[in-house]
Amino acid sequence: MHIQSVREADVPAIAQLACKLASHVADPDSGAERGALHRLGFGEDWLFECLVAERDEELTGCAAYGEGFETQADMKNGIRR
Repeated sequence: MHIQSVREADVPAIAQLACKLASHVADPDSGAERGALHRLGFGEDWLFECLVAERDEELTGCAAYGEGFETQADMKNGIRR
């Protein structure tokens, strides 16, 4: 397993992982829309950083973190600070 900082190219896989998690916890809306991930995680006004785990060149996990940022709720609401 390899852990590294997220790349913009990882966004589709992160969105897919978020959907799997939402399904697992019976949440019909993961909030992980690709546009929100790009807007809130990259660019001048980013709100979170993210680490990704890869195994055999497949993204298998991620951890998003940021001060006062709650990944699922803030992406659902399109929070901009």
